Amino acid sequence: MAREFELKMIGPPAALERLRRAQWLKSLTAGRANTAAMQTTYFDTSDFSLAEQGVSLRIRKQGRRLTQTVKSLNGKTAPRWDRAEQDAAVSAVAPEPALIEDGYIRKKLTHWTEAGELKPVFETDVRRTAIPLMSEEGLKVEAAFDYGSIRALGAKEGVSQPVAELELELKEGDSAALFALARLVARETPLRFSLESKADRGYALAQGATDKPVRAKPLTLNGDMRTSDAFALIMHEGLKQMIANENAILRGRDVEGIHQMRVAIRRLRSAIAAFGNAYDHSEIARLKGEMKWIASVLGCARDWDVFQNRTFAPVFAAFPKDSGLFAMAAAIRRVRRDAWAQAVAQLESERYRLFVIDIAAAISGHVWVDQTQSQTALAEDKTCPYERPLSKTAQKCLDKRLAKVEELGLRMADLAIEERHELRIRLKRLRYSADFLASCYARKSTKRYLASLSDLQDVFGELNDDAVAVQLVGKLLQTTEDTNDEPPEADLQRAGGLVIGWHMASGERLWEQAQRRWRRFADAEPFWR
Repeated sequence: MAREFELKMIGPPAALERLRRAQWLKSLTAGRANTAAMQTTYFDTSDFSLAEQGVSLRIRKQGRRLTQTVKSLNGKTAPRWDRAEQDAAVSAVAPEPALIEDGYIRKKLTHWTEAGELKPVFETDVRRTAIPLMSEEGLKVEAAFDYGSIRALGAKEGVSQPVAELELELKEGDSAALFALARLVARETPLRFSLESKADRGYALAQGATDKPVRAKPLTLNGDMRTSDAFALIMHEGLKQMIANENAILRGRDVEGIHQMRVAIRRLRSAIAAFGNAYDHSEIARLKGEMKWIASVLGCARDWDVFQNRTFAPVFAAFPKDSGLFAMAAAIRRVRRDAWAQAVAQLESERYRLFVIDIAAAISGHVWVDQTQSQTALAEDKTCPYERPLSKTAQKCLDKRLAKVEELGLRMADLAIEERHELRIRLKRLRYSADFLASCYARKSTKRYLASLSDLQDVFGELNDDAVAVQLVGKLLQTTEDTNDEPPEADLQRAGGLVIGWHMASGERLWEQAQRRWRRFADAEPFWR
């Protein structure tokens, strides 16, 4: 199959039009623009077996020509923008598996076609203007401006979404230069980098999952793979989850979208820390700073979501006629609205758009690889950290994380409040590292350990929610005082005391539960030993 290296940018149609007419883009134009209408039908089984395997099958009608295209990931560790692609001319809008080069895919599609299981699941109707671009350095790119719609078929028939996107396909040159071009687009327009293909959007429509929060998917790693490739795959999955939750926030205003994007960022940061200094390249270090920035902005909105829905709600339900609580409810809504507005504004900012592209570029270029260190290791007949099998790195990584947890956990009963908070963070880092690397080991050995770790982490999360609640009540009182809101300050102070007291009453119970769960976790055998 041929290789397709393509970056996608999405945004308002007006922004695409401004870009298409921009003088700087015209200065790169290296030929006539070609505009064509394309109708494309995507096929899969009723349970979306192709999509589950990262494969898409489509037939596109352009003029009188019908083309069947199969796309799949370009190897197990390839990112979403680097895909294998095979085209073949067909005579009808019906799959012809015999024309597919990949033997495994051909066999599967032949079986499903003969069994009548392969059906149209969605279609796109797009008008594409393709413009050839060439830079002075010799970079050749096809810039495709797509406008149209995606429409679900089958059970969700009639449900549709508009399409307005830019595809930058590398024809000749260095992929780093293509990312530089995407950065320029992000600086000049509000277009955002996306990992969601038209096929991804079509499947979301067909499954009723548009603008929904996206959880991290289990990783499939192999102990024999190079550590550098494993690190790239973990980082890519974190980036994919982060981007996938943008629409749940920007369009869906879903509180779980905020939470899952924060999870994705924490997983990215945890991966960098887990793999050690060899992977903490200067560019990765810079990106860690950007991750901390956006996590902080999202964290503010998330704190108020939790405070309103988990901390304040049961107290208000118990005392619905309390005037102080009633006023506090209004103040919470106002502060939470402001925190959400700030989160949305930052996700729509140029800084965030560039940050996302820079992570993708770092993953694509494996920027963490120190060529000098690699060459030195080769000259000394040693295995450099990037070439080392993942199985060796995994054990060292998990041992290090567990040792950090045990340093505090073994004196659990005597921990100060600040140390409890630190233990919560260390448990979270161990959990993410264990999640990343669990697939290198037998599932039976990982299941019990991960379950006990998850239970322990949950109770520490509840304890943290209570600790954050005290801080937020203070901020709420200060905010209300600054704005001279009514009712009298005394009513709000009383309400704040009621909220804090309600949850402090459960604090001792939670801490006793945490100690019991720690003992159960300490008895669990680490699956990597």
